[in-house]
Amino acid sequence: MIGLEAAACSTGDTLAKEQAEAASKEGVLKALGTAATSLRAKLGESLASVQKFDVPIEVTTPSLEALKAYSMAITTSRTKGDAEAIPFVKRALELDPNFAMAYTYLGVAYSNLGQASLASENASKAYSLVDRVSERERYRISAFYFQFVTGELEKATEAYELWAKSYPRDFVPYGNLVTIYSALGQYEKAVAQQEEACVVCVLPKVRPVPSGSSLPAGPCQKASARA
Repeated sequence: MIGLEAAACSTGDTLAKEQAEAASKEGVLKALGTAATSLRAKLGESLASVQKFDVPIEVTTPSLEALKAYSMAITTSRTKGDAEAIPFVKRALELDPNFAMAYTYLGVAYSNLGQASLASENASKAYSLVDRVSERERYRISAFYFQFVTGELEKATEAYELWAKSYPRDFVPYGNLVTIYSALGQYEKAVAQQEEACVVCVLPKVRPVPSGSSLPAGPCQKASARA
């Protein structure tokens, strides 16, 4: 059982409490994240703020220090770019050599930086550990592996579609399906996925394009891979 308590700095009075139960050591981080999110809401933080500033911790690692390094990589990537984030991911892997999602994140970073060999190497390592992770992680790892390592776009599409159906609030599967459908010339499907991405991002939708023409870059479309 994990317990969190928020106290007033001036008086020490308890402002809110929250508890969550973890079924195993590997589930502690997920339970902690769930409890923290509930506690923030109890303290009056808006849902929009909670969603905006949450750093995903639904990753499989027994090391809190590895998780901290991984979270720093995510934050750094968003603010400074993939190159600056790589040292934090490498540190996470030093702390937990079986951290599958960290390998995938490193593979994505190298892919975005045009280093295909290193991207493939890390994505393959992540895929070799796929049996140790949660369903959500498995979708991420498998989809990236099939899309960028083996080039099996049908399998990648299947993984992204299952991911989107299981976790409809995640942006990544919609954005990467836009890329795959565009590459396959399936522009109507690409536009539909881009509009879904806009709904998830709460951004304006883009206008559809005629079949057979290139899909224009819209406000929700990402040029780089995401994991």
